[in-house]
Amino acid sequence: MRQAQSKCRIHLVAGTRPNIVKVAPLFTCLKAHDWCVPMFVWFTQHFTAELSADNLEDLGVNAADHIIDVNQAGFGTRLGSMIAGYTECLEAERPDAVVVAGDVDTTLGAALAAKRLGIPVVHLEAGLRSYDISMPEEVNRTLIDAISDIWLAPSEAASQNLILHEGRAPEKVHFVGNIMIDSLKTTLSASIQGEMLARFGLARNSFGLATFHRPANVDSPEKLAWLLDVLEDASERHPVVFPLHPRTQSMLERHAMMDRLKAMPGLRLAGPIRYKNFVNLLAASLFVLTDSGGLQEEAAYLRKFCFTLRDNTERPVTLHCGSNQLVNHETIKSVMKAVLSAPGDTGHIRRIPLWDGLTAERCALILKNWWSVRMASG
Repeated sequence: MRQAQSKCRIHLVAGTRPNIVKVAPLFTCLKAHDWCVPMFVWFTQHFTAELSADNLEDLGVNAADHIIDVNQAGFGTRLGSMIAGYTECLEAERPDAVVVAGDVDTTLGAALAAKRLGIPVVHLEAGLRSYDISMPEEVNRTLIDAISDIWLAPSEAASQNLILHEGRAPEKVHFVGNIMIDSLKTTLSASIQGEMLARFGLARNSFGLATFHRPANVDSPEKLAWLLDVLEDASERHPVVFPLHPRTQSMLERHAMMDRLKAMPGLRLAGPIRYKNFVNLLAASLFVLTDSGGLQEEAAYLRKFCFTLRDNTERPVTLHCGSNQLVNHETIKSVMKAVLSAPGDTGHIRRIPLWDGLTAERCALILKNWWSVRMASG
């Protein structure tokens, strides 16, 4: 039998901005509990301040307990450095559980390292599926779910994917809600929204917000040229704020397209925007143009029109609630024109179950129950 006073040592792993948004609420919640010792592990997959350090500060994670340096070379070298660096940390620490979030390379590397050492893996945001195996994120999330021990699903559809389609044990799959909404709710601020509107010279509910970074949209000159057509058309109708992801900026510069982008009169070009500023800008916007998964969810919660430039989404709940629409080069202009012709009409956008800001508490309770059973079994 384990000693009654034994506390569960939990690693919570993040390495990108979306990871931080998902992990921070659970880390903060677990710190308030006396049955566990949570430790924040930071992989340097995202290494710019706007994508990492600033967001840690915004969400109350003052310092990482462990930092795993990531080699920023090609995929194989990068993933190998994650696994090697974290394996060394795990061998020294031997935590009782490792919580990984989402579908980025950090999540896959950490899950593999923990599993090879026999340490239970908890997947936060489990069960999402686009069924598009050409997407690196789909490969990652499928592999992570295949080796996890506890699955924390953000939607009913995600939990059904795991239980009905993939045969996971129902007692180990938990529909907990969307933990990104926990972060979003604690960060919304009328004063920050006012500051962001003043910064870009905008009026509330009168502009769009655009983000693009996925290889399918930015890695070829043909796709980039189409993307610029979309931005040009949208910014002629409404001002559009476009924070440039480092990957997108690099591709635009490589293909000599930055001058065309800068020449668009309705476009407000910016570098990456730290999380608290970005979500408040989103809250003040009219619509979103994106290929991001998380932004589809944030827009749905805030009841914003979202146009997703992809052929599929691993978050179909955002389509069903009425916020999100998948668009392509043939449909985007007509769909945007039709939707934005009555921009004040958002009453049809429905609330999504358990997207309520309490997901971290539900996750903490599940982990506590798991730990109690483990202690009792010896």
